[in-house]
Amino acid sequence: MPQINLSQQEYKRMLKDFFVQTEERKRMSKGEVTSLANKLNEKKDIWFIDEKTEFKIFFKIIMKVDTFLYDHLPNEIYDLARDCDNGLSDDEVTHLTTRLTKLSNDKIDLPYLPEIIEKYILGFIIKIIINSLRHGWNIDLSIEKEDNLVKIPTAVKRRRGRTRS
Repeated sequence: MPQINLSQQEYKRMLKDFFVQTEERKRMSKGEVTSLANKLNEKKDIWFIDEKTEFKIFFKIIMKVDTFLYDHLPNEIYDLARDCDNGLSDDEVTHLTTRLTKLSNDKIDLPYLPEIIEKYILGFIIKIIINSLRHGWNIDLSIEKEDNLVKIPTAVKRRRGRTRS
């Protein structure tokens, strides 16, 4: 195997990415977070709050997950969401989704939600994001194909026919 050396500029860029400030530890754009929050809002109902507040909570949860993924994935892997020429295989996506969903449920606590709902929401978000790392995929395609990717347990399905303001 050939010896690989980093230029001084590559080394400095890696250090900068690695030691970035907390508020900058994200990879998703506002539009991507908004799209994913709207999709999650379609699927899940937090019964004690209105739709707009629910959307804001989902938006914040997605930002937490984005920061979690920034901290637990090398940027070179996380950035595959923007690289349609490269990407993960189906097996790699399945393996990574399973491991990160379990780890996220251990590391991220949403005390205002029952544990089963928390697990579903974190798994939903991670599955969408990690699927966007597939070869030829991006976050928009992953959100679009979500119905085929994520199975909703009966206990967490949105209540139909209910009106909220």
